[in-house]
Amino acid sequence: MASLYQRSETVMSSNGTEHTYDYWIAEEVLKDEEGRRLQVRGRGRTPRQANQRLRNNLQKRLGRPSRRRGGITTDQYVERWLEQSLDAHSIKPQTAEAHKRRYRKWASPQIGSTPLEELTPDTLKTLLHNPELVHAGPSAVEAVYKTLKALLNHAVKNEVLKTNPMNSVSTPKARSKVNEEDIAHADKRATIARYLIRWLKNPDCPYHEHYPLIFAMFLGLRRAETLGITWDCFHQRMTQLEIKQQLIRRNDGTYFIQPETKTKQARTLILPKDWIAAFKLQRDKKIEAQEEWAQNLVFLKNNGKPITYPEYSRIWHKTLEAYMTKDGKKLREDDIWRPHSNRKITASLLASQGVSPQIAQTILGHQSEAMTHYYTTISKQAQKDAMNVYAEVF
Repeated sequence: MASLYQRSETVMSSNGTEHTYDYWIAEEVLKDEEGRRLQVRGRGRTPRQANQRLRNNLQKRLGRPSRRRGGITTDQYVERWLEQSLDAHSIKPQTAEAHKRRYRKWASPQIGSTPLEELTPDTLKTLLHNPELVHAGPSAVEAVYKTLKALLNHAVKNEVLKTNPMNSVSTPKARSKVNEEDIAHADKRATIARYLIRWLKNPDCPYHEHYPLIFAMFLGLRRAETLGITWDCFHQRMTQLEIKQQLIRRNDGTYFIQPETKTKQARTLILPKDWIAAFKLQRDKKIEAQEEWAQNLVFLKNNGKPITYPEYSRIWHKTLEAYMTKDGKKLREDDIWRPHSNRKITASLLASQGVSPQIAQTILGHQSEAMTHYYTTISKQAQKDAMNVYAEVF
């Protein structure tokens, strides 16, 4: 007999009001063919949806019983890992969905029925060298590696495992096509970015309304951090901007303000005068939010709704394309790039100005200096200048 109960997820908005997100959990406890206790759950926004997901999960569990002794299987632990991580807000819903899809497609057929404690580095290496996965490309291999590493790290943290067998598996070195393009066109894009901002800053520019948002993209913030800025994040007469939260999208497409960053560490940026002026321009629009929880958001559409992730990308691409073609120039494929690449441009521009990796790390919000180095592409001019200085030694 399944039990059904309701839970609430409460998020505090920037203006002190609470937004409650209710969901249901249907749960059934039973025993498998070997007499071991199984706890199966289904989660949904309604009791009907929760029960349906419970039935689906029961079918998966009972349709493929564990063939080995030795404790909880990998399939069983994946559900626990993702559910606990979502409840703790340690991962975004869309990230959890990506982990689940990746695991089911590439890992579950090979290790799903294997007890966690029986996983070995050799087993995991064999999985990552599966011809079908390798054929899918280096990025796919790297993504599966990250999913398995996160899964088993959670098991270690919760004392299900003593050590993570993935620690003995070499990290796949993969650079996606997008990353390769970021490197190849770093100098060109940095130059375009400078002139794009100058063009947008002009009040007569047809895309001037997007100037504050586009300029904010070059503070090195993540998308969710940029869209999650609220007016109470500014301090000392807007000379300081505290990055302490994110605008997060749920699986059902709705959004809420999560009161922490991706790294769970807040940081404060000292704003130069041009960015202060841009944020004041945005404030002067005096757009009123349609929903109470979004009242204090800095970036809203003219109709008062929050800017969604897809709209954020569309604003960037539409503005960049307009700038690149404004003089009748034919658009080339490498003239357009994704908005996340602006974080890399920021990292590279900081490096070109002599900013140390440690300081850049605090601006970009990276947990490690190594990630800042990964994001940084040293310009050809900077390399040339360095070599000219080096040549003076002789």
